[in-house]
Amino acid sequence: MTFLAAEYAPDAAQENVKALRDLDAYGKYGFYDSVNVETGTVTKKYITANQGMTVAAIANHVKYGGLREYFHRDAIGGGPEDLLSTESFSI
Repeated sequence: MTFLAAEYAPDAAQENVKALRDLDAYGKYGFYDSVNVETGTVTKKYITANQGMTVAAIANHVKYGGLREYFHRDAIGGGPEDLLSTESFSI
């Protein structure tokens, strides 16, 4: 999801948002669910969870990781860090 990358690669995320808009992947209620990367076909459906993640990712970026830090202050919030440390990510 483009907006989740905004904190780590803001320029690339912004370029991807522009590309999504150029593909007509933005509608009345926000970005549509998905784009087939091979054909450029847009799935013109809204997924509430995706909209929520978008808003949360933007808030986290604008507040310099504030949402993530708020989550980590709770006892349950630190648990996923161990799982993430086993993964290899790249942009």
